[in-house]
This record gives sequence, C-alpha cells and structure tokens, in this order.
Amino acid sequence: MTPTLEQEYDKRIIKLPELTERDRLEAMSIAVLGLIVSGMEVRKEVAQELLGRWEKLKGGEGE
Repeated sequence: MTPTLEQEYDKRIIKLPELTERDRLEAMSIAVLGLIVSGMEVRKEVAQELLGRWEKLKGGEGE
C-alpha cells in the first residue's frame, strides 16, 4: 500500500501543536516544489492530494 502524503510528511516533520493546517500545507507544498525544482518527479496522486487539501482549506475559510 502506498503511504499518503500526510503519512510521508508525518514521518519527516516533528509535529508541533501550534501548527495550523495552513502551516502544514505550506510546508508540504514547499517540500513538493523542492522535489520538482531538483528534477525529481512527483506522483500525480501526491499532487492531487495536496491540491485537494488546499481547496478544502480554502472552502473552509470562505474565500
């Protein structure tokens, strides 16, 4: 079974209780962009999951 973006993120980043969902998404986005810029491929599922989480967050804020 392929781990989700959240599971991969949680293995690499220490959870801090004061981090908001937006903070976590920003960190994950920066990590994914770093992979892309360094020439690595990012699975479509990972990009879709990250985008979906941003859309969900945006919808919750009423923007």
